[in-house]
Amino acid sequence: MHMNQPENDRRIHTRVFFSPGDGVHGSFDFPTLEISSISANISDLSLGGLFFSINRKDGVNLNPDAPIILTEITTALAFQIKTNIELDIRRIQDFKILDVIGFGCKFKRIPEEDNDKLARFISWAIDNGRNHLQS
Repeated sequence: MHMNQPENDRRIHTRVFFSPGDGVHGSFDFPTLEISSISANISDLSLGGLFFSINRKDGVNLNPDAPIILTEITTALAFQIKTNIELDIRRIQDFKILDVIGFGCKFKRIPEEDNDKLARFISWAIDNGRNHLQS
């Protein structure tokens, strides 16, 4: 376990953190909701999952059982992954004082090709100074 990692953190993959200025976004499909898809900021990413935030004013009301599909990850740079990764919502951060609601999600199944692309992107982000926690 990394010395800066909380003791109760059970993650097994290195995760990389992004600020909104980094321009890392995900496109998400919601098969059972009226709103079919949204783009949202991704604030952390690992080979095990991600954390994304949506604006409260968008009115998307997700519950932990809502099916979510990650269809794309893009950055302000040229990085892009088109995919169809099913997500499980593991944590919802809903502080009324904030303008966003955050969702911590675990990847259910990730295609090997997409896993390789994510691994390269995470390595690049670490090599270029992004904050991260080792597993």
